Amino acid sequence: MKPKIAIKWEPIDIFFIRKNFPVMTWMQLLDAVNEIRPESQQVELPALRHQVRRMGLSKGIQIRWSKRDIGFLRKNYTEIGNVEMANLLNKKQRTFRVINGKKVYRTFTKKHVEKKLKSNSG
Repeated sequence: MKPKIAIKWEPIDIFFIRKNFPVMTWMQLLDAVNEIRPESQQVELPALRHQVRRMGLSKGIQIRWSKRDIGFLRKNYTEIGNVEMANLLNKKQRTFRVINGKKVYRTFTKKHVEKKLKSNSG
């Protein structure tokens, strides 16, 4: 097992990670960070992930259900099956978030519909 050695993160590293984290994969980010760091201070993926977590960045973007979609689900769940309900919700494209200036629509699956029905009953 390797001994833990504290990694010194320079301001340029932090700036680069913060700027490029949303648009690069983990491996692309790791390669790019290692290109700007000296040969003796190369980092491995776990160290990069740990630093990203400390910075409070996250790749997981949760897009919550809109009130209109929940209303549609409540109104139609007795007549429409879960697969068809998911397809109809996907076609409506009402639930979205704006990320980097672009609308990112929430996608629905049968499992999402089932879970929402369970959480809203009662």
